[in-house]
Amino acid sequence: MEFAVIITIVAIVVFSLGTYLLKKFRFKKLVILLQSQQFEEFDKLVDKFSTRYLFPRFNLEYMKLNSYILRVDEKKIEETFDALFTLRMSKAQKEDVYMKAFNYYVSIESASKTKEIIEVIEEFDNEAMRKEARTIYDIFILKRSNYIEDMEAALADQDDDEKGINEYLLSVQYKNKGDKKKSKEYLELSKKHLNPEDV
Repeated sequence: MEFAVIITIVAIVVFSLGTYLLKKFRFKKLVILLQSQQFEEFDKLVDKFSTRYLFPRFNLEYMKLNSYILRVDEKKIEETFDALFTLRMSKAQKEDVYMKAFNYYVSIESASKTKEIIEVIEEFDNEAMRKEARTIYDIFILKRSNYIEDMEAALADQDDDEKGINEYLLSVQYKNKGDKKKSKEYLELSKKHLNPEDV
């Protein structure tokens, strides 16, 4: 009886180790295919039964989403976001997916979709995320310029990366106000701080 138990335990360990190694190898292969933009091969591999067995549906849909973003396939991106929204997610996964969707819809200037997403984000227990989303929404979708004073005051205490981001946001806000000169000035400053090697 003890021997049978030992054999069973060994078999479980061997199976678990084999599954772990296969999962690790398969994930690496999928990433390589994405990086090299071999999308046809990626699609075949990600849809294989063995891949669907190894990974939860969330992980597979998330990988597909990244591939469609690389391909700039708007229809597939939207379909995949919609599929992800229906899945059970951890708090971290949900925040990640909704913020990714928010940034995507802002980038394509979809006011209606961005509004839908920010309404969900406003319900999250994450004040930093809510604040970031509101700021981006106000500046890029509502075309406001109400953060200029605070952002300019904060520049003195920021590192180059933070300055570069804020200067870009200031550039967009001055553009919203119709001040082309100030907008251009902050855009140039932003480029310098975000690309210190070009200074």
